[in-house]
Amino acid sequence: PGGPFVNDPDHVYLSTAWRIPGEPADVLLQPGESLVIAQDAATHNPYSPVNLLDADYETYVEEFGEDTDDAIVPNLESLWYGAGYDWLVTVFGPTIIVLSMDAEDLEPVGGAYGPVQAPVSAVVDTMEALMDANSGAYKRLHETIDSGFIHVSGTYSGESVRRVRDENGALVDTNDSGADFEVAAMPDPGLSTDR
Repeated sequence: PGGPFVNDPDHVYLSTAWRIPGEPADVLLQPGESLVIAQDAATHNPYSPVNLLDADYETYVEEFGEDTDDAIVPNLESLWYGAGYDWLVTVFGPTIIVLSMDAEDLEPVGGAYGPVQAPVSAVVDTMEALMDANSGAYKRLHETIDSGFIHVSGTYSGESVRRVRDENGALVDTNDSGADFEVAAMPDPGLSTDR
């Protein structure tokens, strides 16, 4: 997502789109359930204590032959790819959008490596992170889709963001990433507790 696209309340724009493989009934999550999708299903030592060898899925960029593929963890299906040899979530604040729609309905805009657009009606959830508290002018999502944003204290801080739970343990979703997510000092993908 990016720049001028924030003014479009009817579409979201993606520079990369991945699909969870399988039939919808096989990948449907019940309220409160979660999946762990790893950029790379691996141990991340010595940089992080996170071990993602038990992730549900990983992203794997096959076309350049330089990405690492964990044979145990299933890969997401690449639908639209406009990045380098290894898909990297930006350290300057990513926007993640979960869609429920047919892949054929993603509409390319802006050329071979430009984004694809999807209708807002397909949006299930979003998480918008920006570089810092002063980066609101760089929002990628229209305020009717996600009215806020979250940020961590800096790049390569080891921090992560995680969905907030209410007093009953239910996941909070108000369509405001600033209210719906919290910063965690230590990444914890919840591999053993959230499923």
